[in-house]
Amino acid sequence: SSDVCSSDLVWGDTNNNGSSSGTHGQWGGLTFTNGTQPSQLSYTNIRYGGYNIYPGLKITAGSHQVSHCSLSDMRVSEWEAGPVSISGGNPTISNCDVSVSTLSISGGTPTVTDCHIHDVSGNGVNVSGGSSTITGNTVEGCSNGINASVTSQTITGNTIKNCSTNGISISLGINTISNNNIEGCVNAIYVTSGTPTVK
Repeated sequence: SSDVCSSDLVWGDTNNNGSSSGTHGQWGGLTFTNGTQPSQLSYTNIRYGGYNIYPGLKITAGSHQVSHCSLSDMRVSEWEAGPVSISGGNPTISNCDVSVSTLSISGGTPTVTDCHIHDVSGNGVNVSGGSSTITGNTVEGCSNGINASVTSQTITGNTIKNCSTNGISISLGINTISNNNIEGCVNAIYVTSGTPTVK
């Protein structure tokens, strides 16, 4: 609500305390941990989360579905940064707008599809674990568009543009990279180690 987050953006001045706006890290975030009861979250704006070490949206297990959501204005924690953190399960993140900080994948078999990930000072998508499918997304205005430091990732059909370093950065393992449109980046695909399949 606007009162909890000290923002009058959506509902106006509901607590009659004058004009105010939210700030990063005013609350923790949403966490999905139950792997036996999948949840669906759609058409939701999640803002001003990231209190302490918590991301705005955290998924640790299950086949949860998050679609048509906006995640922004999150505090960037030095411990667990980013509006979305996936460490387990096989969730699907689709048609979401993710901005300001990294979408982090450290485990599970998630699918990230048809999302707009933009204006990130570091990696737009950072994959450090699990086996993910990243497809059909638009990633722009980041340092590295997609960074994968583990094996068994499928990165296909994405549009990656105007990233200050690499469109796609691969530093380990066997990954499949195909049919991506990369433009306006210093390097389109940068491989430091591993044997990716590029098509």
